[in-house]
Amino acid sequence: AKQIGMDSEKAKRAAFFHDIGKSIDFDENYDHVESGVAIAKKCYLPDYICNAIESHHNKIEPDNVYSALVNWLVLSLIPKSSRFVCAIFFYLL
Repeated sequence: AKQIGMDSEKAKRAAFFHDIGKSIDFDENYDHVESGVAIAKKCYLPDYICNAIESHHNKIEPDNVYSALVNWLVLSLIPKSSRFVCAIFFYLL
């Protein structure tokens, strides 16, 4: 993110929170995206993070560069089994 002129802290936050809904719902019929957006709004997280959460499973279109970056990283580069670990690592950088 930093190499292409983006705010690296915002990119880290969007990546870290994109699957936050998985932290509370463990039922096989749950929608972690809806849970994540609810958590984000309850905690007054910025709109770009809410959009990253909601757009990474194509429920809506990304409306900012941080959401687009998360979508690209999560859906293209990271194997499904490693995505959560990678998001945490990305946040800690």
